[in-house]
Amino acid sequence: MRRLFVPLLLCGCASTPARVDVGGYRLSAELERGRSPTVVFESGGGGDTSLWTEVEDEIRRRTGVATVRYYRAGMGPSDGAPGPYRIDDEVAALGRLLDRLEVRGDLVLVAHSYGGFIAALFARRDPRVRGVVLVDSNLVEFYDDAQVARLMAQAEPELPAMRRERPGTARMLAGFPATIRRMREVSFPPGLRIISIATRGPYDSPDEARKWSAAHRAFAAGSPSRELLHAASSSHVVMRDRPDLIVDAVSRLVGELRGR
Repeated sequence: MRRLFVPLLLCGCASTPARVDVGGYRLSAELERGRSPTVVFESGGGGDTSLWTEVEDEIRRRTGVATVRYYRAGMGPSDGAPGPYRIDDEVAALGRLLDRLEVRGDLVLVAHSYGGFIAALFARRDPRVRGVVLVDSNLVEFYDDAQVARLMAQAEPELPAMRRERPGTARMLAGFPATIRRMREVSFPPGLRIISIATRGPYDSPDEARKWSAAHRAFAAGSPSRELLHAASSSHVVMRDRPDLIVDAVSRLVGELRGR
C-alpha cells in the first residue's frame, strides 16, 4: 500500500507564517492578501503544505486571488489538539483560523485526498464557500465497511512508529472509522460548483483503483454542478505531477465566480 492518504503579497513582499490560536492550541498558517475570492488549500493526510507552493504561485499570478495555506492540528509546525480525534474539530478549527486571519468574502476550497472530507463538512457549515476543487479527494462512497477494515488492518503495524514520527497523522488514522461514519451523514451542499480531478487513487490494487474511479464517476454524476477531470498520467500527488490541471481548474472557477 502507498501512503495511506497521503503570502507572496501583491506588493511583492514575502509572507511570514503565522501561529494562530484556534482555541487553546495554535495552527501554523500563511495568508497572502489579494482579490476575492480567497482560495484555501486543504492538504491530505500528511499535511505538507509545501506541495501547494507551485500551484499557489501560478494561481495568484493568473488571478490575483488571496490564498491561505495551513497545517492542521498535529501536522508540521502546528500544535496538537487535545482529546480524541474528531473531524468536526478540524472543521471548527479552520473556521476559527479564517476568522482570526480576518478572511472576508467568498471562499474557494482546494482539497487533496483526506482534505476532501474537511472540505465537505466545511462547505456545509460556511455559506462563504462558493466553489471547490477536489484533487483526487477521498470520497465516502469508496470507503465501505470492508475497505475501512482493510485499511485499518494494513495500517496497524505502522501506527507505533507513526505516533512517534507523525503524531497528527497517526491520531487522524486512529479515528478514521469514526470519520467515515460521520461522513456518511453529510454531503456537499446541493448546487455547489465542484470540479473534481481524479487519478487511479492512492492504492496499488487494480480492484481498488477501479473502485476509486467508480466512486469519482458516481460523485460527479450526482449533480449537474459537478465536473470530473481525469488525470490518467498522474499519481495521487496531482499537485506535483500535473499542477497545470489544478491551476486551470481553480482559475476557471474563479473566473466563473467573478462573472467572466
